Amino acid sequence: MPRKALPSNSLSAAVRNHFGLTQDELGRFLGVSGAVVAHAEAGRRTLPAPAQRRLRPLALLLPAPDGLGPAYPAPPPATEAPADLGPLDPDPVRERLRRVRYLAGKTRFELENRRLLHQARTRRRWGLAVLAALLAPAPEAAPTPAALAADPTLDPTADRPWVERLLADTEAVPPPLSATQAALLALRLRLLEAEADALTELLAGAG
Repeated sequence: MPRKALPSNSLSAAVRNHFGLTQDELGRFLGVSGAVVAHAEAGRRTLPAPAQRRLRPLALLLPAPDGLGPAYPAPPPATEAPADLGPLDPDPVRERLRRVRYLAGKTRFELENRRLLHQARTRRRWGLAVLAALLAPAPEAAPTPAALAADPTLDPTADRPWVERLLADTEAVPPPLSATQAALLALRLRLLEAEADALTELLAGAG
């Protein structure tokens, strides 16, 4: 297993970091163990003279001012895939696109369903308030219109429990989304739709 090295300012550490070597790998080149390299980089001992001479050609390949070699090319921007990774494999992108579209559809359905439930709940509460005023009026409520109050089919004593049961059932239903919940759900939908657009563009470029 490659030896994990601690940060060091030693020459061997600079060589290793520049060329992407482990302590064991550099040690094999220098003719010493990785432990010897680790002790040297930690400042606990120096490399043997033969190892130092063996290290010198590699050190000269470091970029200026430490050596005479070329500088490592600048990495590509983080938003771009390195060209040396090869062509894009479209299958994982398509799979991700299918997943994102599914999640976007699910989120869109939830938003619309919650909106309709909110409308239905608002309409029901209004309707129950009207029914309660007729069938189970509060003592301080306005008097029932005479045309309805005289209806022989109305029986406040029997009708009041029915209205109260409807009111209780309505309050037992989970409340609609809060403004914050709705905003976060809408934001999630926008982000999923934006990702789907980006994935579609990526697939188009890969084709």
